[in-house]
Amino acid sequence: FEFFLDRRQDSRYPNPFAWNLAEVATGESFLQGQAPYNESSFIYEKACVPRSSCLEFYMGYPSNTTSGFYDPSPYSIRLDGVIYDEHELRFGTDLFSGPDKLDQTVNLGDCSVETLCNATTEDLFRMEFTTEALVKCFASANNDYNYSSSISTFDMRFSLQDIDEEDFASSYVWSADYADFEVDRKYAFMSCIPNDRCAQFFFETDNQVASYSLYQNGVELTQRSIQTDSFEGLTLTNAGVCAPAPTLSLTLERVLVASVTVLSLLNMFW
Repeated sequence: FEFFLDRRQDSRYPNPFAWNLAEVATGESFLQGQAPYNESSFIYEKACVPRSSCLEFYMGYPSNTTSGFYDPSPYSIRLDGVIYDEHELRFGTDLFSGPDKLDQTVNLGDCSVETLCNATTEDLFRMEFTTEALVKCFASANNDYNYSSSISTFDMRFSLQDIDEEDFASSYVWSADYADFEVDRKYAFMSCIPNDRCAQFFFETDNQVASYSLYQNGVELTQRSIQTDSFEGLTLTNAGVCAPAPTLSLTLERVLVASVTVLSLLNMFW
C-alpha cells in the first residue's frame, strides 16, 4: 500500500489532517499518521498488508471544523501499483461546488459484497482498466506525433450513475474524479450501489485503454452496447438491478462436466 500527499504551508488548514488504513472486517489498523501543522511537506507512506485484505483508507480533518479554508493538495492512493484514487483533496468549508467536505474514504483490495456492503440492499461494483503503453499526441511544430506520458481526463470519459441521474458530478465515479491518467498503468475503483436501482456505466468507445473490466458482486459484466443516440461515442454496460443475469463461467462449466463424467464412470461399475 502507498499513500502520497503534497501539502503546502497554510495556517488556515485545521489541525490535524490525519489518515488511517484498516481492514474492513476486523478494524485492524495497518497504518496511521497525521501531517505536520502549518508546514509544507511531501508525505509518502507505505505498508505491507495481507494479500487477501479488504481495506478502507480514511483521510480528513476533524468533523467539528467550522473555520473557512480550502485544501487542494494533490494525493495518490495505490495498492501493488494499482491506482485506486488520485486527484486533489478539494476539502474545505463553504465550497462553491457544494456542501462542506472534510474527509474521504477509499476502499481497495480484495473485497466481497458481504464484506464491504449491506448484501441485502446493495451490490458491489468494481471497475478495472489498464491504459495503453503508447499514447500519441500531436506535435504541431513538425506536423508529426510524439508520445505522451499521460492521458487527459477529457480524452477518456467514463461514469457510473443511476439511470435517472443527469448530473455527472453525482455519479458513483466518473473520469473527472482522477487527475489525468498515467500511460501503461492499471486503475481500479469499487463502490456499493443500491441493488434495487438501475445503474449505467458509460465508457468512451474510442478510448485509450488496453483493456477494461467491470464486475458486480464478483461476476464480470460483459455486456457492451455502443450508443448511437444522445450518448453517441460512448459504450454502455448496465449495472445494479438492470445488470444481465450472470451465466456459468467456463471454469464452473468444466467442473460440472467433470462431475457428470465421474458419476457416469462410477455408474458403469456399480
